[in-house]
Amino acid sequence: MVFVGGCIQELPNIGIYRSLSTIATSGGSAKDVQYVTQMTDKEIAVWGFLDHDNISFQNATFNLNRYKNEGAGKGVYVRLSGEKNSYVSLLEKLQALEETPPVKILVIGVLRTYKQAYNFGSDVGIYLEVKNPKNIKIIKQQDADY
Repeated sequence: MVFVGGCIQELPNIGIYRSLSTIATSGGSAKDVQYVTQMTDKEIAVWGFLDHDNISFQNATFNLNRYKNEGAGKGVYVRLSGEKNSYVSLLEKLQALEETPPVKILVIGVLRTYKQAYNFGSDVGIYLEVKNPKNIKIIKQQDADY
């Protein structure tokens, strides 16, 4: 997180990749509902931090967190679709990465939404669908400010 004057600031873009912190809240709900509504079922480029505790071979998914110290299960999941052989090696590579230093993941994928229900209402949940593992880039950070 970047703190400026006691407030949490959105993280900067990296080239064409928009920070996940600009579109998602903790738990994978839409933060920028207008943007999410406009971009649903369209390809977007985002970046976030790998959630090492949420890599699933069975579901062909992994989670991206908004911030490097956000904690397990609080991010947006990335669903890999297509031939299983095309993404197994990517999941193996992600699983083999160490948690420190933080690992940034750059993703180009289709933004999908779903109704995210909770006790007294619902939100718009989001996830990314990636059909080609080449649309996922791994950046190991040495010392990140965020």
